[in-house]
Amino acid sequence: MEVKEYTIDEDITVLYVQAENFPQGIPDSFTKLNQMPGGLKDRHVYGITACIGDQLIYRACVKENFEGEGEQYGLSSYAVPKGKYLYTVLENWPDNPDAYLSCLMS
Repeated sequence: MEVKEYTIDEDITVLYVQAENFPQGIPDSFTKLNQMPGGLKDRHVYGITACIGDQLIYRACVKENFEGEGEQYGLSSYAVPKGKYLYTVLENWPDNPDAYLSCLMS
């Protein structure tokens, strides 16, 4: 799986569902996010891992389409700060969750 560097030029506001546990809860977080009106179709989808204190957390995210969207749908939101990030593209990840999890663990 190829990992590349990407620069985000401005902050991106995302809506998210935090996985209840890592990494096993990741697929469920995307399932919950997909239940919002319109689901994930035609949305920019992100998976963000962060270390908060001594805990590793994972958030299934979509880019906000309009200001206040998270509040309207009862979802949390935050801004992904501009800067350099590493990424990989996962094709058909819902059909192959094991490949997704192995990507996270490598």
